[in-house]
Amino acid sequence: MNKNRIITITLCACILLSGCSKQQHSGATTNDPVTQTTFAASSLPETEEEICKPVMASRGNNSSTVTTEPTVKPEDITAEGTTAQSNVTKLSTEFIDDYTHKFYYKQLTKDQKEYYRYCFDQKRYLTVAPEPKKSDYDKRIALIAFNRDNPHLLLYPTKFSIDNGFTSMTEKKRNKILKIANSIADKAKQYDRDFDKIKTIHDALNAMITYESGHEMVSAFLEGKADCSGYADAFCMVCQLAEIECVVVWGTAKNGVDEGDHAWNKVKIGNNWYNVDVCWDDVKHDRYTYFLCSDKSFVRNHTADKSISSPKAVKDYPVDYLGNETA
Repeated sequence: MNKNRIITITLCACILLSGCSKQQHSGATTNDPVTQTTFAASSLPETEEEICKPVMASRGNNSSTVTTEPTVKPEDITAEGTTAQSNVTKLSTEFIDDYTHKFYYKQLTKDQKEYYRYCFDQKRYLTVAPEPKKSDYDKRIALIAFNRDNPHLLLYPTKFSIDNGFTSMTEKKRNKILKIANSIADKAKQYDRDFDKIKTIHDALNAMITYESGHEMVSAFLEGKADCSGYADAFCMVCQLAEIECVVVWGTAKNGVDEGDHAWNKVKIGNNWYNVDVCWDDVKHDRYTYFLCSDKSFVRNHTADKSISSPKAVKDYPVDYLGNETA
């Protein structure tokens, strides 16, 4: 293997695992090759009025509500997962590992899809294969799509010798994370409607995680701490375990004059996609201000990056900021 190839593969592995040259900041670190700055915890909304006004104003305030059943309670979350169905430790490979149905993969060109598949096999199955000869642009777009479709692959080691934290992932640690994630997904799958499943996952993660900068998805499950990327990756992985289509979205978020890089999700119900920001909803307990929103509602303080198009969310789901359906 020549020197240039070693450098190329090493760079690819760095991006796959945690983004290029990740640094620790006072705000949220990122796990995306496009964004590398922060969204400081101090710039998140701190009062109920600040949280609710921007989005709820655009969604309307329908007073006719239908109260939904409480989902996962904080006391249900333990180190071993929820009290229900805590004995599952393996991924549901039929859905979460079938990347052919995933949104970003389907947007790629033929060359980009080939490089995406190469990355997936390298990371998920530790296969050894020649790196496809593609343009730098196609590699970059394929890697962005790969990362945002597959946050569960953060739990897998790599054959590349890179000391970045993820290579030390042990099977015991991975199984503990999957046990918790699967137990939440199993709780969600007890419901028939996708709305109830998604709300269950949203509530479970908010009950389990506390915002803290510099902590990603692994810390979310093992320590109960995460920054925005940790919330977004965890939500996406658990939704996919529950067989719900979900992707990670990277961009910027703004509160007043403060703006910085941020991550959230888009999730699919029926034929429609919706924005969900579990991190911002967790600033105050039992709030659903950033839950199942349209792009029009989110654009007030969330802007998706333009490197790759995320699903279009054309309408708000009829739910108020207390989580009650309004239609």
